[in-house]
Amino acid sequence: MKRKVFYSVLTVIIASFFLNNWYANNKKMGLPIVIPSYISTLADDSMEITLYYVKDRHDKRTLQKITFGDTDTAVEGDTSHFFEENTSKLHTIDTFNYQTLNRASFHISAGEIADIYKKDILAKDIQVILSDGTKIPANIKHFEILKTKKEEKLSFISSGGSSDGTGYTKFKAKQNMNLTLINMPKELKKYYDVQVMKSNQRVDLPIKLNKGETLSINTKIKGNIPFSYDAIIPLLSDKDRVGFISLLNNSTISEKDIENLVKEYGR
Repeated sequence: MKRKVFYSVLTVIIASFFLNNWYANNKKMGLPIVIPSYISTLADDSMEITLYYVKDRHDKRTLQKITFGDTDTAVEGDTSHFFEENTSKLHTIDTFNYQTLNRASFHISAGEIADIYKKDILAKDIQVILSDGTKIPANIKHFEILKTKKEEKLSFISSGGSSDGTGYTKFKAKQNMNLTLINMPKELKKYYDVQVMKSNQRVDLPIKLNKGETLSINTKIKGNIPFSYDAIIPLLSDKDRVGFISLLNNSTISEKDIENLVKEYGR
């Protein structure tokens, strides 16, 4: 009887061991997955591209380089090519049961952005390289470069807000003008309530703005945004760009979000 109990318990222990191993392995992603992002920038400004990525807890690989089409990447210190990596900006910012959430930032100069613009690089052309040389999609859903700043008819006064993108940008008119449109990227429209304030009063577009009057663009987030972004949004007047507002967001993610990422982009 005791022998039967012993073998029964042993069988349960062995089965539990293999079941736990199976479950843990089933939770592994294999290759890291970059969280979807939206990026826009100005061709005559430098920028930092920050990508967030999820990897298995014991995966030692880090995101090391970013490539735009067939453009070369470079090791740090070699300025003869594009897109140096700043390893001091690699961070682990959160840990889950089976994965970690990480981020990597890359500085891109204004000259490099201009070269990317000339090559007509699309979001699907952008990839990242892991520390072991493995290349994976950068998972950028929209990549936009605004070619140049035209002569601005609005002078910048101030801006503020939080890292989730809620904030304001305030301008003053340099001349009489008609403001007809805020060119909000379609990927972000449904997530934001945008308010236009003229001399501290809420107004609807189109509006006439007289010289010396102030204009504030207020953005209020409406819900959780499922991707990270760094977006430059131009203000348009009679088809001219007259000023720019910026939206920034640091990505947040849960265990459930990781499961959904693996289902959509994983093995």
